[in-house]
Amino acid sequence: MGTNANENNAKAASEKLGFAQKVGAGLGAGMLGILLGMSGYDGMLAAQPTSAIVMIRLLFSLIPAALYVLVYFACHLYTLDKIKPEVQRVNAERRAQAAAAAEKESEN
Repeated sequence: MGTNANENNAKAASEKLGFAQKVGAGLGAGMLGILLGMSGYDGMLAAQPTSAIVMIRLLFSLIPAALYVLVYFACHLYTLDKIKPEVQRVNAERRAQAAAAAEKESEN
């Protein structure tokens, strides 16, 4: 029974991650378009204005680098790995109690 619960939890987590990735990709593409538009980018022009070229360079160099630095520091603040064994122990105790209660009810 525990295995099925673990598989269901893993499947649900995977579905949530897929949704989050889609939302993140959509928001990222939207922000890219907004920032390019603000910089004066026009896809119909043969030559883009300097402001658009600078924005393109920033969007594909310094801005991602700054975001990676933020993610790096956010990962150091992530403490779930440290408390994971305790969470697993508590969950195992709860499952055992629930199984014992279900077995006791089925005997009555």
